[in-house]
Amino acid sequence: MLRKSLGLLPVLALAVVPCRATTVFTDGTFTLSDYTQTSYTNNTATAGATYSVTHNAGFGNPAPSLQFDVSWTVNTTFTIFDGLINSNFTYNPSTAAISSIDFSLDKFVTFTDSTVVFSNATAGALLEQSGNFYLDSLTGPSFSESTWQTVSATGLSASSFCLYSFTTNVLDCTQHPDFSTAGGVISFGFRTGLGHSNSLGTGTFDSYSDNLSFAITAVPEPNAYGLVAAGLAGLWFLRRRRARS
Repeated sequence: MLRKSLGLLPVLALAVVPCRATTVFTDGTFTLSDYTQTSYTNNTATAGATYSVTHNAGFGNPAPSLQFDVSWTVNTTFTIFDGLINSNFTYNPSTAAISSIDFSLDKFVTFTDSTVVFSNATAGALLEQSGNFYLDSLTGPSFSESTWQTVSATGLSASSFCLYSFTTNVLDCTQHPDFSTAGGVISFGFRTGLGHSNSLGTGTFDSYSDNLSFAITAVPEPNAYGLVAAGLAGLWFLRRRRARS
């Protein structure tokens, strides 16, 4: 009888081990009223480059998608980044600290240019907390034209994100968001854009985003660990008592 009771010990212990909760946000429709936009633009020519962000109801993976367009004129060097934060994607770490974040976004790009010197299309996870923006270091794959590609990262911690300024386009990797229970509410989105050097010709760049996804894994609450300790202590006491009888 004692052997059978002790055999239950691993099973009962596992039964009280706390599980990490996961909150998942997804968007495949991209209603623009759900997003707030913040942008950085820097142009060297008078006419410069112009951009727009629109909802494309007829194209996506599957449709619809969010469309980011840039067009530029002769002799233009520019950098344009647009940050889009979904007002419905919010998490309050005070309920449970964040352990890690998984991010995924589908991208499709087209590019036309007469004479290209340099171009760099980017995409990455963007967080907003207490009025500050934090960008992860992921810039995605080297985009291939006219094909859907997935930009993704798993297990992102607070240190994976750097403070980012849409005013200066500067990353400060000495500062990070606060994933602890003392941290403020975090909103989630992504940054898209293009940095480009052009010597002679005019050009256009179209970028489509679809299937935005965030999975926020929370640290188990401290009282869950207390439950584990109490359960194991009870089982130890039961084992000692039966061993003596």
